[in-house]
Amino acid sequence: MIDSINNIAQILSSTDTRTGSEEDDNDCECKGDYPYGPFHRKESGSPEVVDQIVASQQLWGTTRRDGFDPAVKAWVGPLPVGIAGVEFCTRVSPEPNQAPWLATWYQGSPGVFPVPNRPGFVGIDVRTTRAQ
Repeated sequence: MIDSINNIAQILSSTDTRTGSEEDDNDCECKGDYPYGPFHRKESGSPEVVDQIVASQQLWGTTRRDGFDPAVKAWVGPLPVGIAGVEFCTRVSPEPNQAPWLATWYQGSPGVFPVPNRPGFVGIDVRTTRAQ
C-alpha cells in the first residue's frame, strides 16, 4: 500500500507526460510518430502478456467490471524500477479529464480499434520502450 502511494506521489510530482510536448524530458523519447507517453502497464501475473505486447506493438483492453465501454488502460509515467511490466509511447492521445495517474483510450475514439477475433476488446498501437 505504501509503495502504491509513493508511486502515485512520484507520478503526480513529475511533469504531465500526456501532452507529448517537446519540452518533456523522458527516457522513452516519445516524439515524432509516437508523441504521447511514457505510459506503462504493470504485469498482472502473466509474463506472456508483456511478451505479446512487445511482439505485437499493441496494447489491448476490455470493459472494466463497473464500466460500460471497452477501453485500453495504463498508468501515466515511466515503468517504475523493479516493477515487472512494459513501458510505451503511442500515437493516440489519451482521453482528457482523467485522473492524472491514469491514461484511458475508449472504444470509438480516434486511433482505438476493435481487436480482431477478440469480441469486447479494443486496442491501440504502441511503441514499447522498455519491458522488465
